[in-house]
Amino acid sequence: MRGCRSCTSAVVAFALATAPADAQDFGEVQAAVEAGDYAAARTLAERVAEPIESARALVWVDYGARDYVGAALAARAGLELAPEDAWLAERAAAAALAQRDGDAAATALEALDRAVRALPAPERGVWKTSADLYRRTADELVALERSGARARTLARTTVLALLGAAVLAVGWGLRRADSAHLEQP
Repeated sequence: MRGCRSCTSAVVAFALATAPADAQDFGEVQAAVEAGDYAAARTLAERVAEPIESARALVWVDYGARDYVGAALAARAGLELAPEDAWLAERAAAAALAQRDGDAAATALEALDRAVRALPAPERGVWKTSADLYRRTADELVALERSGARARTLARTTVLALLGAAVLAVGWGLRRADSAHLEQP
C-alpha cells in the first residue's frame, strides 16, 4: 500500500484536470470546496439542475470534505444515470480505495473499464492509466482483507479450542474430586 501514498498528489492532479468544468454551477461548487466552505458547496451542488452534473458536484464536495462514503454514494447514484461516465466511475473507485474497501473498488473499476471502452480511442489512455493504478491498489487491499479474515478465523478457532480444553479440564477435575470425595470413609 506504500505505493498508493506516493501517488496521491498525482491522482488528485488527475482528478482536478479531468473534472467536468463545462457547467458554471460546477465551477461555483469547485470554488466553494477549494475555499473549504463545504456547507455552501453542498448547497450549490444540490441546486445543480442537471442530475448527472449534480451527482458530479456532490462527489466533488464529499470527496473534498473527505467524506468518502458520501462521495462513493453520490458517484454510484450518478453512474446509475450515466453508466459510461468515466469521471464518476473513477471517483467511485477513488472513494472506495480511500475507505479501504477492496470489493467496492473492484466494482467501481469494472464500471470504469466499461466507461473507458465507450470512450473514443484517443481519450482512453489517461483513464486506463488511472484504472491500472487503482486496480493494483485494490488487488493489494483485497489480499490484505483476505489475510485478515484468515487470521480472524484462526484466532476464533484457537479460542474455541482453548475454551473446549478448559471445559474438559474443569469437568475432569470436578469428576475426579467427586470420585475422591465418594471414596473417603
